[in-house]
Amino acid sequence: MIDGKSEKMAITIKDVAAETGLAISTISKYMNGGNVREENKKRIKEAVSRLGYLPNSMARGLRSAKTYTVGLLVSFFDDEHMILMSSMIEKVLQENGYFMIICCYKESPERAKSSIDFLLQRQVDGVILEGYMTADEYTKPFETAGIPVVCLETLIGKGKNDAVVSDGTWGSYCAVEDMIARGHTRIGIITGPKGYYTSDERLRGYYRVLEDYRIPVREEYIIEGDYTYNAGLNGLEQLWKLKKKPTGVFISNYFMCIGAVAAINRIGIKIPDDLSIVSYDDMELSLLMRPNLSAVKQPFSEMGEMAASILIRRMNDDYSDFPRKIRLKSSYIMRDSVGRPKAKELD
Repeated sequence: MIDGKSEKMAITIKDVAAETGLAISTISKYMNGGNVREENKKRIKEAVSRLGYLPNSMARGLRSAKTYTVGLLVSFFDDEHMILMSSMIEKVLQENGYFMIICCYKESPERAKSSIDFLLQRQVDGVILEGYMTADEYTKPFETAGIPVVCLETLIGKGKNDAVVSDGTWGSYCAVEDMIARGHTRIGIITGPKGYYTSDERLRGYYRVLEDYRIPVREEYIIEGDYTYNAGLNGLEQLWKLKKKPTGVFISNYFMCIGAVAAINRIGIKIPDDLSIVSYDDMELSLLMRPNLSAVKQPFSEMGEMAASILIRRMNDDYSDFPRKIRLKSSYIMRDSVGRPKAKELD
């Protein structure tokens, strides 16, 4: 008793539910960033204000040994594909009461390891690893700490992790096959770095379609890039200096395609009259370029949704189908950047 009155008990989520007449689950969903009806939002906000309710996420985490945070470790965060995936990841996480911490390591092993240490210190409940990391050393610290990991756009180690990837081999196959169907046999490719999962997948599709159509592989038509603008620019210029120039080029990522288009404009190459091109990743450039660019389209939002959904199950101790590998199909969008080669250029 204090001054003859009972000490005021802390306001709980049950009090907010009683005040609003709404279910506790609805109140919890709203507090955790989920979507609720506008009229319910208003009722909850008014009740919270009247009652002075302060949600205590830290206390909730201590009671359940959870922090309700998830780490997203990405290689880059400056293009449309990562924005689409991370937006969907965040949406799914928030609907389930989790919040996301993004760490960008920009292909630096040192920054990646620093980010891993940071996420471990923050005691995240789970991690999604995206990008070019391929070594077990990136997942082992989380596994040792008992933190579930889902790989996105990559496979790490010997397949003992959950993973969501797109079928890069299939997408590349379709892109190059379109050029072959138009009569091209001298087809170049600007690849990503060797040893990266996505690079190897896309190069595999290139090799496979040439083999299926019995077209000899010309090593001088295979240019290794690093997924950057300059790699696309320099790679296209290198191909165009060949005595026997390719009549078609497959550019295996978006940033390299921008660089390749810059080289095409600088040299004065006409698309598709002088050269047919196809890009991996269907983004703004595809429709801004004239003629419109044929491209491989990846299911970015679906990939992000799948990765987040699997992680939520693991964080809730559901390992019934572990490890799960989801390989989503890409699609090929045929536009106007692929034409028939000139008669004199046919082998």
